[in-house]
Amino acid sequence: MSKIDISLVLPTLNEEENLKILLPNIHLILKEYNYEIIVVDDNSSDHTRLVAENFFKDYIRGFVHHRIESLGLSSAIYDGFNLASGKILVVMDADLQHDEKILPKIINLISSGDADICIASRNIEQGSYGDLSRVRKILSKIGIWAANFFLNMRLSDPMSGFFSVSRSQFNDLKSNINPRGFKLLLEMLYKSNNAVVMHVPYQFKSRLHGKTKL
Repeated sequence: MSKIDISLVLPTLNEEENLKILLPNIHLILKEYNYEIIVVDDNSSDHTRLVAENFFKDYIRGFVHHRIESLGLSSAIYDGFNLASGKILVVMDADLQHDEKILPKIINLISSGDADICIASRNIEQGSYGDLSRVRKILSKIGIWAANFFLNMRLSDPMSGFFSVSRSQFNDLKSNINPRGFKLLLEMLYKSNNAVVMHVPYQFKSRLHGKTKL
């Protein structure tokens, strides 16, 4: 088997209905890439794991990592990255709110060597929050402002849960990361020395199934 180029990590908790849509969509978008999908499931009480396992039986492009306890979003991403085989590591939510159509853009900026970290951003030209509620939008913008202010950064969407990073960059950082938080990207950005960070705009979408984990 040839070496995996792209590892896409999907943290899940009760995303059965969304995975039925998302996994085939990802396959159509990434079918020309040598990729794998790692579903890191925090002991979902629905059929999330079964949906993913059945998909992988047909496409043989990934696996499920079942965690008995719900240990949090950052640790799910961290575990997924450590299990990954790819040279480029990607993470996105499994709730259909992240736009999978921009995956090639955030992958290619890493593969070309133009960036070490690429963030899918709602806060740059051509990006948007979609029809996110006014309260959620305000909370998100406050979080972004606070992250930039207290960590002395100037990034458009450091709280994004949709990003890619080179394997070498993650390897340089992982021993200094405490994954017991909510936003792994924020800690990676703060602890990255001289990393080239780029942004790709995307349109945030509405959740169709399940409940927000916020």
